[in-house]
Amino acid sequence: AKEIRDITRVPLMVTGGFRTTDGMNAALARGETDMIGIARPACIDPDYATKVLQGNAVSNVVEDMNFRLGPTRFLGPHSPIGIVRSLNAIGKQSWNYAQIFAMADGLDVDHDLGLLKALKIYTENEKKQTTAINRANPIASDT
Repeated sequence: AKEIRDITRVPLMVTGGFRTTDGMNAALARGETDMIGIARPACIDPDYATKVLQGNAVSNVVEDMNFRLGPTRFLGPHSPIGIVRSLNAIGKQSWNYAQIFAMADGLDVDHDLGLLKALKIYTENEKKQTTAINRANPIASDT
């Protein structure tokens, strides 16, 4: 963020990389960023923003989660099989989206949600949204 701040004065938001509340506060105090995005930690702990604003020490809750397809190395994010590594990465992102969808519907986050089920939830939502957009704007769907 510091390198970007050195070349621009537009408001700058950093959305990742912070591991502690102290790190966030230090970047803000040094003027290296104007805002800090915390969507992923909030997907795990919906009270994350409140804890940060109250000055409570907050660790990187994202790293505390064990995001992986399965318990073995071959099913984890460092699998020697490329498609398994990809499914872990896409599944992790889908897990975050599924939590955002749930919170938007007034539901609690589901820490037990598996990556494959999260991927299914995410792709079904994307399909539903795409269908709705195409119905609302048929000309755009023909391009």
